Amino acid sequence: MKVMVDTNVLVSAVLSADNRFVWLLDHITRFHRLVLSRATLEELRTLFETRFAHRAPALEGLLRIMPFEVADVPTVIVASEYPSIRDLSDLPILASAIASNVELFITGDKDFLSLQTDRLRIVSPTDSFRILSFPQPSSEC
Repeated sequence: MKVMVDTNVLVSAVLSADNRFVWLLDHITRFHRLVLSRATLEELRTLFETRFAHRAPALEGLLRIMPFEVADVPTVIVASEYPSIRDLSDLPILASAIASNVELFITGDKDFLSLQTDRLRIVSPTDSFRILSFPQPSSEC
């Protein structure tokens, strides 16, 4: 299954003491195809340069060892062709997920989670454990 994760999932994997996010990424890369939007990668690097510079090496280390495909953002994005999203800065990520035929998009972002679309399944990290058919680890893992 092609799975895309949002910026907040990657941030949590790097910054959080909750290892479930690392475990989730590990499971996806071993048993599915991880896809990251080029827009997500840019947003992630900007966020770490400006707010979490002390953890930027950990982010780069994760991106270096974690296998993933990069989904380009469509050159032209016509907002009316996509589900209506409150934060238009998220539209490039949504467009790249749909254009790359991702089957599952994992996010903690309420704007994404509230979208109604049959073109993409959008779920929370907690729901993704059930959908990807593996038990949710405890936060102490």
